[in-house]
Formats: sequence, structure tokens, C-alpha cells
Amino acid sequence: MIDAGNAADFSVIKACLDAAGVRRLDVVVATHPHEDHIGSMASVIKAFDIGKIYMPKAVTTTKTYENLLLAIKEKGLKVTEAKGGISIETGDSLITAEILAPNSSEYDDMNNWSAVIKLSYGKTSFLFTGDAEDVSEREMLEKNYDLKADVLKVGHHGSISSTTARFLSAVSPKYAVISVEKGNDYGHPAAAVMNRLKQAGIPVYRTDESGTIVCVSDGETIRFNANPGSYSSGGQSGTSGTSITPTPTPTPGASPKPTPTPAPIPTPSPDTAGDRIVYWTPGGKSYHYTDNCSTLSRSKTILSGKLSECPKSDPCDICTR
Repeated sequence: MIDAGNAADFSVIKACLDAAGVRRLDVVVATHPHEDHIGSMASVIKAFDIGKIYMPKAVTTTKTYENLLLAIKEKGLKVTEAKGGISIETGDSLITAEILAPNSSEYDDMNNWSAVIKLSYGKTSFLFTGDAEDVSEREMLEKNYDLKADVLKVGHHGSISSTTARFLSAVSPKYAVISVEKGNDYGHPAAAVMNRLKQAGIPVYRTDESGTIVCVSDGETIRFNANPGSYSSGGQSGTSGTSITPTPTPTPGASPKPTPTPAPIPTPSPDTAGDRIVYWTPGGKSYHYTDNCSTLSRSKTILSGKLSECPKSDPCDICTR
């Protein structure tokens, strides 16, 4: 399991896992400690038998992150560091999982701490990128990792900060999946990213247009539960923060077995913060709930406006928790 959406998503996540008959998660990956990626992770750990947990060496002081660490401790589990160049033991010779990022010891933006995973089953492969941005993409290219994959989970919900032309060319996917919220305030997915995908002729499956995306591999072929979506920009419908996972059938080449249909994902409830006033700096990547935030203490220029009009895509890890 890669990531676990927002805290409010747990009932949906559990319903999907229950429908698939999942009782144990051999591997759990928290790509990076943003709430829309680890919000339900503590609840998942409490509800299921867990094998190993992989997390990057990135920390925050948010309550969500603290709850995750507490759930891990209460279960008597240990965290394995997620970093570029290591492999995840799958217990199946037909399945390989490699972590391709992060590759540095520090980043200015939390998104670049995202654990990027290439998962291969038989002749099929999938690249899960979390919220990794151009900095991390460039590092993976410089490491000469084998990025080629059949399915690309597009980085950072289709943000302009990710899926650079060089990176997309190196991955050269047959399909792309974008996990993005309907009507989001950030304009995700970005027009530039959608144009790159369109020009490359890559079919795009979007949660904002199709809801839950189920992708199934039998080791030879890949099939989806939905039709490809549009190449339009600006968040339109769906959910964000929870990656798809390929569901292998036991024997490569055999006809895929029917996959339990996950419970439909409900329309997310409105942001409890409403269209509040937020603060940001021209060169920063985050927005803040208060202009007294400690991370703004050295900023000479602090701008403000409604959240729906804010040009920054990421909430501050300190004041917006």
C-alpha cells in the first residue's frame, strides 16, 4: 500500500481493502509526511496486520505525523528508511519493487522527500512518484535509474512542479494516472503537464473524472476499470493522495481474475478552513494560515489573499496542521 489519503478517507480505504479480501499489508509506504498522503495511515496500521513500513527520513511536527509514529510504536513496528537505491522485499520472484528516490540528505521542499517506487510484475511495470518535484526528478535522471514504466502515477497531482519533459521522456509510459481532487483550488492538473501527456499520446486516467481508478496486471497485460479521461487542466473531480496499486493474478499469462469492485469514493467534504485568508511569499512554495508563522520570520515580502486565489499549492507543515 502506497500512501493513505486524508484522515477523512479511512472508511473508503478500508472498504476497498475489505472488498478485495485484504487482511494483511506486507508492505506499507508513506511517501512523505503531508496530511493528504498520510492522513489515514495511522488508522490503517491499527486496523490491519502490517509487515514492513517504509518512510523517508523527513519529519514534521504535525499532529497527523505524530499520530502515525504513535500507531507504529503501539504496534511494535519499526520503520525502514525509504531512499533511492534500495529494494523492497516482496516475497515473490515475479514481483520486484525498487525505491528510486529520495536521493539527497535534505530538501527545501517536503515534496522532494517523496519515496518514488518502481514496481514490476512479470512484463509490466508501474512508477509511483508521490509528490516528487523537478528537483527529485532531476536527481533520478542523474542517477541513471531505469525509469521506464508502463504506468506512471503522475507526480504531485499533476502540478506544474512535476512531470518535466525529460522525466516523462525517460519513463515513456503507455498510460498515466492522475490522483487529483475535484474542483481543487490549485488548478491541478496543470495545463503544461496535460499538454505534454497529450503530445506524447499517453492516455490519462483521472480520479477527478472517473472516481476510483483500478488498474489490474496479470504480468502480461494491463487493464483499467475506466475509460481514459480528458487532457483539460484545472482540478475537476475525484480524490487525491492515495495511489493505485496493481493487483496481480497468480499466474502470468493467465486470464485476469475478476477484481472486487472498490466502494465508490464519495465527494470530498468542503475544506473546513473555508475560503479563508492565507499568506505566502513570492519565492516560497507554501501558503500559511498566519503571517506570524515562524517560517515567515525572515521574509521581507509577505502577500495575502483568499485560499482559492492563492498561487501556492502546498500548505505549511507548521501553521496549517
